[in-house]
Amino acid sequence: MHVAGSSQYIKKCIVANSKGETSSRYRFPVKNEQIKKIWIDRINNDELFHYSDQQLYNTVFVCGAHFLPVCKTTRKLAAKALPTINMPGFHGEANIENSFFNEKKCGADVLSVCQPAHTAHESKESRPETLRATQSAVPEYGLSKIFKTKEVKHWTLLYFFIYVFKLRALFSFAGVYFINSMSRYSGQMSRNAIVRFKSQVTFLFFSMILYCD
Repeated sequence: MHVAGSSQYIKKCIVANSKGETSSRYRFPVKNEQIKKIWIDRINNDELFHYSDQQLYNTVFVCGAHFLPVCKTTRKLAAKALPTINMPGFHGEANIENSFFNEKKCGADVLSVCQPAHTAHESKESRPETLRATQSAVPEYGLSKIFKTKEVKHWTLLYFFIYVFKLRALFSFAGVYFINSMSRYSGQMSRNAIVRFKSQVTFLFFSMILYCD
């Protein structure tokens, strides 16, 4: 069989073990680099990567036995059609979804022609500056804002009780000092009571220092 526009004769379908029983023979889609790459991957013949577009178009074909009926018309192959039947490099299901090229879908055999998925870090870094600025400008409310603020992030429940204790110690110190002074002035307390009050004052004083930042 001689194909018009070719300087060579095409003898049979390029797919391995293909019987080429149908009379329909389709040239390579050399005008679409991605579809051409998928065809070669499904044929599973790396030598075709070294062919020029002219060589692929003029000397290589795939017979209609490898395409679903929906992919074929009377005289030509449907746009973006992909071979799915008895293809050595394709192990998926021969259905309509896998029989047409979809730029939005990255299947198992088109990963090399689709952009790889970005990692979480890369996606964050590649986001537009305007988007990041908009997200950072969104205000936070409630407790999340309070505990995310640098100045008060240490105000936990433990710190709250520590500061309450410090205030209590301060008032206790003032109270003991006042009672001690009044007692000594009035002469109503014994010497042992005065020593006991002084010990309490000293204890409270050092306790307050210990819990101070």
